Amino acid sequence: MRNLFFGIAFLGALMTSPVAAQSSPDGFGAKRAVSPQSIGGQVARYRVTDMCSISGTGRSCLTVLQINNLRPGSSCNVGAEFYPGAADATTTPYCTVTYASLGAQQQVTLCSRDYGNPESCNVTCSPPPTFTSGYATIYSSCAEIGVQATIVTTNSDDSAITSRTSVNLFNLQASPLVIRANRGN
Repeated sequence: MRNLFFGIAFLGALMTSPVAAQSSPDGFGAKRAVSPQSIGGQVARYRVTDMCSISGTGRSCLTVLQINNLRPGSSCNVGAEFYPGAADATTTPYCTVTYASLGAQQQVTLCSRDYGNPESCNVTCSPPPTFTSGYATIYSSCAEIGVQATIVTTNSDDSAITSRTSVNLFNLQASPLVIRANRGN
């Protein structure tokens, strides 16, 4: 019975629309609905549920997206769009970054801004976003990618990392999961 409960709870989480508007009473971390578009023939694969990108304000942060091409024998193109949170009414991304021909079983790091530390961002927004809340959409020309999203918080001059927080991802290509209860034979 316990496994059935967890399975139903998991199904409910999967069936929540990844592009549905979410709200927050204080506006921090609030999201808005945006339909995934296509970057140069790429398909929207994942929604990063929260992002941050600001420097020199006491709460300096950036969003780091590590994308792995899991294909064993061919390259693919990847990219990301960074959107401000609900305070900005635009549905246009603040920044779009792309990386062409990510080699088979290789990794690229896309960042909302550069901060010159060990993250070694391969591609960054220019100019960098300057907002503390938003989200991102990750695109690729191949389905076989792995993604890790992290918000890195630094001190005001970016000389030290103060925290790293993993960010949730929604798979925009997932089909609904069907759960069947095992009633025994």
